[in-house]
Amino acid sequence: MFENIVLKLKTEVEKIHYETTELLNKTENKNQDFIDILKSDKIKLNNFEFVISVVGTLKAGKSTTINAIIGQDLLPHRNEAMTALPTLVTHKKDKNIPTLYLKKVDFLNKKLDEVKSKLNQNKDNSSEYDETILKDKNFKFEEKFTGNENIKKCLTILNDLMRVSKNLEVGSIYKEFMNIDELPRIEVEFEYLKNLETDYKSDITLLDTPGPNEYKHAEDLKEIFKKQIVNSSAIILVVDYTNKSSEATQEIKDEIEAIKDIIKPENIFILVNKFDQRNDDDPDYKKTKENLFKSLESNNILKENIFPIASINAYYVTLARKELNSKGKLDENLSWVETFGKKNIGRNWKNIIKDKKEVEEICTDVWEDSFFQKPIENIIQKGFENSAFKILLSAIHRLNYLDKKILTLFNVRQSSIENTKNEDINKLKKDIDSIQEDIKKIKEVEDYFKKRDYSDEYKVMFYSDKQIITRELKEKLNSYEYSLKFEYKRDAENKKVEIINNLEKEKKETFNKFNEIRIKNCVEYIKVLNNDLEKELKEIIENVKKKFNFELKIDIPHLSLSNGNIVEINSDYIEIKSKDKDSWYSGLIQKIDFFDKEWGKESSITKEDIEKANKKVVEDIEKFIENSINSDFQSIERAIRLSIASLKLSIMNFESEMSNIEKKSQDANFDYEKELASVKEDIYWIHELLKRIEIVQKELKKSESKYE
Repeated sequence: MFENIVLKLKTEVEKIHYETTELLNKTENKNQDFIDILKSDKIKLNNFEFVISVVGTLKAGKSTTINAIIGQDLLPHRNEAMTALPTLVTHKKDKNIPTLYLKKVDFLNKKLDEVKSKLNQNKDNSSEYDETILKDKNFKFEEKFTGNENIKKCLTILNDLMRVSKNLEVGSIYKEFMNIDELPRIEVEFEYLKNLETDYKSDITLLDTPGPNEYKHAEDLKEIFKKQIVNSSAIILVVDYTNKSSEATQEIKDEIEAIKDIIKPENIFILVNKFDQRNDDDPDYKKTKENLFKSLESNNILKENIFPIASINAYYVTLARKELNSKGKLDENLSWVETFGKKNIGRNWKNIIKDKKEVEEICTDVWEDSFFQKPIENIIQKGFENSAFKILLSAIHRLNYLDKKILTLFNVRQSSIENTKNEDINKLKKDIDSIQEDIKKIKEVEDYFKKRDYSDEYKVMFYSDKQIITRELKEKLNSYEYSLKFEYKRDAENKKVEIINNLEKEKKETFNKFNEIRIKNCVEYIKVLNNDLEKELKEIIENVKKKFNFELKIDIPHLSLSNGNIVEINSDYIEIKSKDKDSWYSGLIQKIDFFDKEWGKESSITKEDIEKANKKVVEDIEKFIENSINSDFQSIERAIRLSIASLKLSIMNFESEMSNIEKKSQDANFDYEKELASVKEDIYWIHELLKRIEIVQKELKKSESKYE
């Protein structure tokens, strides 16, 4: 019964996909993004594969997160950037020994030989990447690699080859691997899917993507990143908890916002990694979710799809549990066991690691603290069990988006054809001239906003608030009165802790106060910009609407507020000094101080140290305010640029359709009635497709709920 339902719906989705492709081919403007979407969806439908892209910035923990899900040390990782070429990792039941499959092997070996030749000519300035490539003189790429170490070695060399070939200018390799069916693919059983089954043969695949912020390769990696985002059925964004406000993280959020029409909100997830590095007074799990959700201010991201995690802890626990289940104990000679022991057990890890029951209890606690169970259940296991429906829902959602876009182009064509009737070609020519003028005006608006100094405009809004906030902070810090001399060192140490806690408290309160002001100012500034945009573009939009008699929308700039990041106060700023007491028995007491309690000495904290710590807090807040303002107006600039570019592209597509009809109408064989009938038929079939899409969507959602 289940298989029949899936097969029936899959067949209908494939038919709609084929008919949409045929209709797109009839449009004058072959939008490459539309072609890419249809091509990647055809591959995913043929493979019947639910692809989840794992994206994030450098060192956010993408590879570690994937390794934790897989349950193996499989994807290579290091302190520097690792992933340069996207890699697919597909779950295959009972495949405990992973296999890597490569495409375009001859091409890769040719490039490898070219790079090795150039590197051997200049070994003086070799980098870590160069050394990886030169280390194994006999290495050659093959169509298949088996086993963890062989796969890691191959991927490390492959990724470094991508970087080095660009640096040596032997030609970019990136463009050879833009399509999803050209990427390296690993097949292996996922640890947390091994006990699950699906009623219909479908695959779930993770796509490890490069961070789009690597030096010298930014543009290439960004292009690959964008392409793979479009190739995805779902997205996992891995954010570094300790650096949530980085510019690269913001760029990724913007890219995800830009593809909101082709990936549904329920298929976009955010993992806030390194949550184990939070401070005691940082927000808890629930509050962290709420704060990030509010800061994103996006209708494309659901609060229930945000998961704070500690993937490194989950990774080690997964390895430990697998080893305990298969061997009954942990071998301390395994490469990862010492790190696991020191991190989670402590100094006596070598003794405790031999006790299976003790290790199992530690694993339970560490797993719970990793918060990894929720994303495993809600993203991976749910995605796998419902993969058949999710694949089809993803495809039909994108087809719905594409058919509406194609419908708009055919509406433009119909309007243009109608303007050629009774030899009234002059009206069409005027409309084309008018549209071309509109495009010029949009470019002028684009240039105006590019040159506009958001920095100064935005900073002015904060000038007085910044002064007030820092002045009040200084007053509060100076209001604390401390005893500076102590009879016992432990009293001085307790006082030092009290001072540090007070500094942190005031800093946090100031941070929260500024964020409230910041949100208010951002909302006000966005309103101003929206009014400016509407003022500049309203006439153009009205002009287009009159010509075609349909609604044209502009995307309103959307600002995502980053939470910012403030460094902790360093306790070394405050030093406890000791000196002999001015008394006759001081020396005697020091001689019998067997427990190093510094008897016979007095301890003190200098006023200079406290002032130095206070100054550090004020500087930290000022720096945070400055960084936040800079981050905000960069986000504003990107949002406006994307909004105007989207409008410009739409109108350029309209102009292309109109010009094509104007050109065809000059031909003596131009048949008005035939052309009009043809476009009306195409419009009719798109409307029929949209009706069928709606029916399929309802059936898929109903079936997914029934078999969940």
